Amino acid sequence: HHLAQKDMYLVDHLLILKPIKFLEGELIHDLLTIFVRGSLQNYMEFCKANPDYVEKLGLSHELCIEKMRFLTFLSMASDNKEIMFDTMEQQLNLSQDEVEAFLIDVVRTQLVQASIDQIQRKIIIRWSQHRTFGRQQWQQLRDMLERWRENLGTVRNNLQQLTPS
Repeated sequence: HHLAQKDMYLVDHLLILKPIKFLEGELIHDLLTIFVRGSLQNYMEFCKANPDYVEKLGLSHELCIEKMRFLTFLSMASDNKEIMFDTMEQQLNLSQDEVEAFLIDVVRTQLVQASIDQIQRKIIIRWSQHRTFGRQQWQQLRDMLERWRENLGTVRNNLQQLTPS
């Protein structure tokens, strides 16, 4: 059970499996979709609408909250190069005192490379793992590789101009 594993965060590959697709419209599919694309707020709303459902599946509600905080943060990190502590407190339901410890835990997962600016109360994202890898991520990868190719061509041309023929 992938959702029960403490260090398993990315489960988007499960949604394309035929047995999982067969479960569309069921609560278990809705819950899995939240873990793939949703936010902590989506998870909390799901739990409010379906009390005790998570525990009936044999999952720890607290562990699921922790995972959803990480996953929500990954989404935030994919969309932003800097995230203010205030934003994290609000979207991740953390107290002011919990933010730095949370960030240290996130960086330890190696799903994010970032530095903490304690003075300005923000985190600066250098790199983050995408929660899902779909069409948009393939397009971003293609664009990045195209820029690299162009830059390498420029470097090659510059080097050719510097070396005598």
